[in-house]
Amino acid sequence: MSLLFDDLFLIVLVPLTLVFVFAGPRSPARGLILGWMAYYLVMIVVVFHNEIRYRSAFVPFACAAAAEACLVGRSRAAGAGSAPGPASGWGS
Repeated sequence: MSLLFDDLFLIVLVPLTLVFVFAGPRSPARGLILGWMAYYLVMIVVVFHNEIRYRSAFVPFACAAAAEACLVGRSRAAGAGSAPGPASGWGS
């Protein structure tokens, strides 16, 4: 049952992360998150030919990306040009 909940979490996480990848605001933080996720996936999948079983270093960055994707979706659904907070790129 634990494995089911772990995978369910990742199934929900992946589409939100993809929203962040394609619709997230351009910022240095976005570049860092995308850069780390790309590096990690290349090293684990391509270089070491391993499954994504070792996701302890990937999931925190995917969670941050998913949280930002939720903010982007919320600000666009509200019809606002930009919402205060990370989705508007403040602090960058």
